[in-house]
Amino acid sequence: MAAILIPAMIISVASYAYAHWTDSVYKKYKLHAKCTYTKIKTNKVLTDWVDDKYIKKAPSDEELSEMDGSYALQISTNKGCPGFDVWIGMMLHNQGSLPERVYPLTFVVQASPPNGVSYEASNFTYGIFSGGEFTDYYAHITRSNFRETLDPDTGIIGKTPIDLPVIIEPCQKIVIWTYLKFIDGQSKFNIQIRIAVNSELA
Repeated sequence: MAAILIPAMIISVASYAYAHWTDSVYKKYKLHAKCTYTKIKTNKVLTDWVDDKYIKKAPSDEELSEMDGSYALQISTNKGCPGFDVWIGMMLHNQGSLPERVYPLTFVVQASPPNGVSYEASNFTYGIFSGGEFTDYYAHITRSNFRETLDPDTGIIGKTPIDLPVIIEPCQKIVIWTYLKFIDGQSKFNIQIRIAVNSELA
């Protein structure tokens, strides 16, 4: 009888002790993630194929100013055709408090309808600028003179581009010019260009 009762009592006591002394433990953690602050501060879309009113940008220039820059830009037009070309200029500004490494932009080009549409693209980066010395690389290039100032093979005539990635310190800027030319396609098609900043803390 003892051989039966003693193990039964031990199991019972052990079960009570387990139930009495175990409990769930919850821990709360706070994670501090450091975000990048290099944004597209301003941009230009230069072409003489269509008037500016046929070029749609999101965010618009007004929205971009209110947002104090954006990580992404979308440009579209319904006036695409073979031979259509465009220069897109962007001022990237490190608005954070830490240096950041900037990589080539993420660039997606879509045409609708897509049948037979092909294009060529070139990218040219200039900087690094700490003040207003970027005017010859950006501010002075306009719709009226871009054909004489920008070359699809070399970028800004007389200026030497830099290679990405590059590290820019807080408050510093770089200028990126992208050239796009549509080679083939239907007589008319829609174009949508999506551009995103690609950077990380250095």
